[in-house]
Amino acid sequence: MEVSKNLGIHGLERARVFGIAAVAGFIATLAIIGLIIISETALGFPRGLFYAVIGNVLGSGGMDAMNLGLYLHLLAGTSIGVVCAAPIAAIKRVYISMYHVEKRLLYGVIVGFVVWICFFVPVSYSMVAPTIEHLKDGFLDVTGKLIRGEEISGKFSTIIIGALGFHIQYGLIYSIITGSYAGRHVKVLSK
Repeated sequence: MEVSKNLGIHGLERARVFGIAAVAGFIATLAIIGLIIISETALGFPRGLFYAVIGNVLGSGGMDAMNLGLYLHLLAGTSIGVVCAAPIAAIKRVYISMYHVEKRLLYGVIVGFVVWICFFVPVSYSMVAPTIEHLKDGFLDVTGKLIRGEEISGKFSTIIIGALGFHIQYGLIYSIITGSYAGRHVKVLSK
């Protein structure tokens, strides 16, 4: 495809990229929420445990902790989507590369890995792991199922590694949506 050298990313187009990226981040996070809940069930953990632990770290308890963790995850995923759109909106070469599906997917894998290594791993080891270790009485989820801290701690490294796949999935969904918008715009302008 021959793309015009005059193709520019102007103010309104940049705003649209950021808007689409926010929606893409939100949708990708919803997909990951579903995968987390399925994984919790497969691991024998109470549904919503991940979100309840995050809420507990922040000082909330019970159903409020789970809701707080869930809402913060949605907010973080949406915000990360906006931040990850900066190269697409600011760098003409990246914007144009979104026309190619394989480059979109590569961008998504990179986004997922960067989010995992820069956010998930540090938060997990600095906040979540200590909270789980100090959970002496166990954790009672909203359905009344009791899980002990040592049960979670025993699977912690598996959870961390498994989360890389979730974050890459987030990046792929995100980049497919955001890249499809940018790629469609590039195609229209190149004609």
